[in-house]
Amino acid sequence: MVIGWYHSHPGYGCWLSGIDVNTQFINQQYQEPFVAIVIDPIRTISAGKVDIGAFRTYPKGYKPPDEPPSEYQTIPLNKIEDFGVHCKQYYSLDVTYFKSSLDTKLFDVFWNTYWKVPVSTIWCADLIEGCFANATTLPVGWGPPLRRPVCCPAQCPYPSLAPPKPV
Repeated sequence: MVIGWYHSHPGYGCWLSGIDVNTQFINQQYQEPFVAIVIDPIRTISAGKVDIGAFRTYPKGYKPPDEPPSEYQTIPLNKIEDFGVHCKQYYSLDVTYFKSSLDTKLFDVFWNTYWKVPVSTIWCADLIEGCFANATTLPVGWGPPLRRPVCCPAQCPYPSLAPPKPV
């Protein structure tokens, strides 16, 4: 059994920040094997494939061999310093995933409900985050929603995601 944690870096790519490295390092000391998973939902939508990374930290004092990055990755300028300072403290794991027939149905519902407008044309960051953070509603007939999705209040292109109007 593998234990771990996951979080997202919307638009930042899949890597570990300084806080992420510390969180992973501490957990690896007490629970093994322990894995950090990072997903970039923005790049996932725009690329049409899951942008995911799995990571583990090196033991304290370990110096990894100097190797060029195995894959080209763009890091936003406001995050590059955090990336560069910590990039030699962890390593990537190979990621393999599969999709069941139920997963396919769920993705189709989410795509048809939330993602009809290409992400490149959406100007509302709250909407993008809301679609992922609140993807807990179920299709009709599959049971009650866990919580109501929310969206940015002004001119939301998805009326079903807009916050309730004050009474």
